Amino acid sequence: MNELLRQQMRSIHKEDLKSSIRQASEYSHKIEQELREQGVGVTQSAKQFIETPTSLFTRKYDYMQRTKEVDKTAKDVGLDEYKGGLSKANETATAKKELSKEQKKALEKEKAVMVHEAAMGMERSQRIRENGKIVLSRKALAEEKVLLSEKLDAINQSLKAALEDESLTDERKLKLQIEAMKDRIKEYDTYAHLLPMGTEERRDALSTKESLGIELRDLRKDLDICILEKTDSKEAERQRSSKKTHAFYDLFRSVVHSKHALFRPDTSLSREDAEYYDEKRQKVLMNKGRAFFGGTKPMYFYKEAGEDGKNWLYKEAVDCLGNRTPERAYITEAASKLQRFICGDEHSIPVFVAKNKNGDAIGTFQEQVKTTDTPTVDLFKWQKKAIDSRDPERVLEPAPVLDYSVTRQIMREHTLDWLLCNFDTKGENFLQKEDGSLVSIDKEASFSKISDARAAKMDRKVVLHKNDTIYNVLFSEFVERKSVLKAQHLDFDSVEEHIDKIEGLSQEEYLNMFDDYLTFKYGKKGTPQKPNEKRDQFEAKILERKEKLREEYGRFFGSLLKERYDFIKDNGDAVSDFKDHYKENQHYIITKTGDWIYVFRSKRVLDKH
Repeated sequence: MNELLRQQMRSIHKEDLKSSIRQASEYSHKIEQELREQGVGVTQSAKQFIETPTSLFTRKYDYMQRTKEVDKTAKDVGLDEYKGGLSKANETATAKKELSKEQKKALEKEKAVMVHEAAMGMERSQRIRENGKIVLSRKALAEEKVLLSEKLDAINQSLKAALEDESLTDERKLKLQIEAMKDRIKEYDTYAHLLPMGTEERRDALSTKESLGIELRDLRKDLDICILEKTDSKEAERQRSSKKTHAFYDLFRSVVHSKHALFRPDTSLSREDAEYYDEKRQKVLMNKGRAFFGGTKPMYFYKEAGEDGKNWLYKEAVDCLGNRTPERAYITEAASKLQRFICGDEHSIPVFVAKNKNGDAIGTFQEQVKTTDTPTVDLFKWQKKAIDSRDPERVLEPAPVLDYSVTRQIMREHTLDWLLCNFDTKGENFLQKEDGSLVSIDKEASFSKISDARAAKMDRKVVLHKNDTIYNVLFSEFVERKSVLKAQHLDFDSVEEHIDKIEGLSQEEYLNMFDDYLTFKYGKKGTPQKPNEKRDQFEAKILERKEKLREEYGRFFGSLLKERYDFIKDNGDAVSDFKDHYKENQHYIITKTGDWIYVFRSKRVLDKH
């Protein structure tokens, strides 16, 4: 243990340190017992297992080594009653517990695996690489397969032994299954990376690893449902339904992606070890495995070559059923360009289209955002809380009031999504970066509803997809909050800077952001002699949202203010609070027809002169 860590531990309250050392000593004693029951002593020769990170023995040995360090720290800070920590625990060992038949089998298998792996250790180190490449003889491959099989049998036997305890709760059983599945995935990963690149055996192992990852995702979902059933049956049912949906999509996609499928999409980049050359930046990207973020479409981690290479996420250009949708790749790239223009580099995510050798769009690469480990706001949970609190069957506290620093960012993204005619942005589509700022993702649904008459006007009650948008929920929170102390105020003026940016673009500059998307969908732009009518009509719809942006926001924000006032007009305190924040003839005007129109700050300043 280094001196810095030792100094930090000295500063910990003695009672906390005592508790930590006591727990560590007790657990170390338990580990020592298990090792003795296997007939293995903690001797110098045991260190040969350290190079095998997947070994059960290594995990136990490593824990004991760490416990010795805790014991040394206890001596350093003068806790005399804990001197000799680990050895003292061993001296006071209790009588060996009688093991069940299944537990004995599990221990025997673990011991056999450790012996087999230790025997292979020297041979592995000698053959691992030759001229920079992994070399594996048929005999060595066969032995690795046998070892993998033995390890999987040991994991299964250990799980079987653990599950025979009749006192286990369903929650505990699921946790045991999850840990076992994680061990299986780790073993397949270790096995695959011992094999030469490009071999069928390596591809099969990595494919199995991905399939196990899907099973792990489902087990975690089962655990969430098990926990929720105790406190929130409706949410548990929603999660159960979500799991069934994922299962259906996975099954259907497996049929569409099978080698016998007539219109099988190009999935050449959707496997670990796959490489992609980005011609524009002259960078090679390598697939590092499946990413499980909860969506219905597969995503994969990619890494640029080199120590300082960026991390990327690859997403197939397919629908939920696995059918090819190249236009979604092009619109995602176009949305990224518009996001960068409106929101700036710090609030946007670079995206580019991935193409196969034939030049067909098969997916997108988006730069992976470094998110914070300690988010200050979870908009997924906030949106769910806000929706659930309005359910008359559930007496719940309202969602927490969002600070201006958060709502201004949400409204910035609302400008982006309104221009994209994207009615599919939910709380889960926001990421919080390490600096605390928010950025929205997943713009595949952009323009999919542009021909729907309901999409022509801003309206907090219009829902065009299965789930409501976070924007509608936020605007409804503004209108329908009853408590004055918990009123959800909004800074409507904050969107004006984004309106100004859009108004500063010419129509040609604006449409140029969508050129690749429009060309793919409708062909090249026409000429006066030979117009492309379908493209022209679509461009007109896009431009209408741009040109009427300020007017539409003024109408919409005014309607929200009117709705809010009508909602609280019988509450004197709420009305006073409303008038303190939004003043007639300054923030809004009332027309002769009774409509309320919001007046942006720039217009209010002009009026004073």
